[in-house]
Parts: sequence; C-alpha cells; structure tokens
Amino acid sequence: MPNRLIKESICTSEKINELSDFNFRLWVNLITYVDDFGRGDARPAIIKGRCFPLRERVTLKDILTGLNVLADTGCILLYTVGGESYLCFPNWDKHQTVRNKKSKYPGPNEADSKTNTIASNCKQMQAIACKCMQMLTYSIIENRYSIIENRGAGTKTTRARRWGRLRPMLRAIWSA
Repeated sequence: MPNRLIKESICTSEKINELSDFNFRLWVNLITYVDDFGRGDARPAIIKGRCFPLRERVTLKDILTGLNVLADTGCILLYTVGGESYLCFPNWDKHQTVRNKKSKYPGPNEADSKTNTIASNCKQMQAIACKCMQMLTYSIIENRYSIIENRGAGTKTTRARRWGRLRPMLRAIWSA
C-alpha cells in the first residue's frame, strides 16, 4: 500500500467530525486502500479483506452501511461501471500526490448513467421497508396490548407493566 498524507484539517472538518467512530476508521482505511487516483473497488468483501483483515467483528453489512454513510456525507463517491461497484474520493488530487499515469480503476466519468437513480431508489425502498416494519411491529404490539387489557385484572396489571417497560425500548429502536 502506498503512503498517504492525512492533514490536520480533518480535526476541524465539520463533515469528518460528524462521522461515527466506525465510519471515520473506514474513511481513513479507505485512504490507504485506494489507488493513486483515489479510486477503488467498492465491494464490501474486498474492502473488509483490505481494510479490516483481522477485525472479525466488522461485518460486510457494517462496511456497506458505512460506505453509504460516507457517500451521503460526500466523503466518497460510489458509482458503477459495467455493473461493477467502485468508489472514489471526490477531492483526492487536492490532498494527495498522484504518481502513476493511469488508474487501476475506471473513473466516475465512465459511470453507468443509471447509477444515481438506482442508488436513490434503493435508499427509498429501504426507508419504506423500515417504516413498514415499524408500523407492523407497532400494530402487532398495540393489538396484543388491547387483547391483554380485555382479560382479567391480574393479567392486565402484569402485562401492562411489561408493556410500559417495552414501549420506550421500541420507540428508541423506531427513532434510530
């Protein structure tokens, strides 16, 4: 892996300081992973093998989620060329020295035209699916609670206490 420079301006960067600890580590590791043009393979399995080879607790889902967060904040750009996923750092040439004449990976200017539409549709579908699951869970719990309320007084009191403890946890999950 080539040597990279990380400037002290990351300490005061709003965008970088809003990242979670994992996403920050992913971002820094990606800097050491990409080629001299700031481009790399965006498949989570490849990134896990190159950036987190000894961290068994880091999952492919963690990496995929982290890549999407980094892309949403503008730290990286995700794109596809010929159905293959790639990433690049949008301001790479401002911060790093380009030594090679040719990149190992295609650039975003060669990206498939439908990439942004597909990515935004996937995010919308994920958000809709999440909301549906929240509504379904809430509906099931509410129905269960109303059934419990209509039973005997002893059951109602015991189950209502359980529901009282369960409700804040579910709200915390739903708001996440």
